[in-house]
Amino acid sequence: MEDEQHKNWIKLAKGLGSRQIGKQPFDRLIKILTILLAIFLVVALTVALANLWGAKSPKYEQGYEAGYRASYRAAFNGNSYDIKAGLGQNSSYNDGYRNGYDEGYPVGQLYLKGSH
Repeated sequence: MEDEQHKNWIKLAKGLGSRQIGKQPFDRLIKILTILLAIFLVVALTVALANLWGAKSPKYEQGYEAGYRASYRAAFNGNSYDIKAGLGQNSSYNDGYRNGYDEGYPVGQLYLKGSH
């Protein structure tokens, strides 16, 4: 009988020894927050890179095309550089319009001079 009790005490001691004593109660929460932080960083980097490498809004594209056409016509017709006429209320459209106008005006001047 004593051998059996002794064996039980040894099993109990081994079981307690194998547990991680002092384990933090918030380990699971910390792991979840770490994973969420990693996901957030990946998404943030993806969005930042998309903005840097050409992911333009439809308003930007519309503004670019309108600005390019307007500046080409202005230069071809001999009018001066006037970007303010086509600007609207949308900042994305205005950015596109400015970039398109800046690129279209010199091309219109080249065709006006007959170099092409």
